[in-house]
Amino acid sequence: MNQEQILVKFIGKMKQQQAELAEASMLRPKHDLFGLGEAAGKYQGMQNALDTLDDIIRDKDEKERSA
Repeated sequence: MNQEQILVKFIGKMKQQQAELAEASMLRPKHDLFGLGEAAGKYQGMQNALDTLDDIIRDKDEKERSA
């Protein structure tokens, strides 16, 4: 498995986990503020990781195009 395949698989799994977290939060809402904050923080942390990967890939692609 090459790096691109690994990255695609990782992104897919992150998005799947993010969707599962959102679904679980909607099906079993938390009644305490800590639980709400924890779920929101996990979701946002996953989104930040995906955004960072997107930035890295975009930068790499731009460097390859300009070279």
